[in-house]
Amino acid sequence: MSSTIKSRKARARKLQNWIAQQISDLLGITWGKDELIAPREMGQAGVDIRLIGEAKEKFNFAIEAKNSESWTLPSAISQAKDNQGDFENWMVVLKKNNMKPIVVLDAEEFFRIYKGHLNKNRHNGQIADKINGLGHMWKYPQQNEWIDGMLICDYCGCASDEIVAKQKCKGGK
Repeated sequence: MSSTIKSRKARARKLQNWIAQQISDLLGITWGKDELIAPREMGQAGVDIRLIGEAKEKFNFAIEAKNSESWTLPSAISQAKDNQGDFENWMVVLKKNNMKPIVVLDAEEFFRIYKGHLNKNRHNGQIADKINGLGHMWKYPQQNEWIDGMLICDYCGCASDEIVAKQKCKGGK
């Protein structure tokens, strides 16, 4: 089934809007024209999702969106990398009819992100039980605190890794 240029652009715009909404929901930042998160106008060069200011600081990906029944993955990755500019990372979002969107990104970046996710979601009691009674109660960072592999002292707010957390912090009793 062939599609018109108009329908291809409509599918692309729909995916870009979906991506912008997902990033907006994740960061709690409004998206739309003239906002910190905005889909790129059709036919313009550059990333498919424009991120500026706080949005770019919190979600530093050059995003390439492809909503098509056939993908050329190496080409899409190359395009994302070419548009990366001063973004730290690149991401390709692929979509086909009757299929959920798929994200492709550098494997090392994926594992860095997942490591941070695991560190933030570990069972708090596991560490707290080991170090409770040393003067302070250590906790994992909140979801919006980007401190990979770190713990934060509830008493003085200093950050530390698990080994140092077993010692008293500067504000220790």
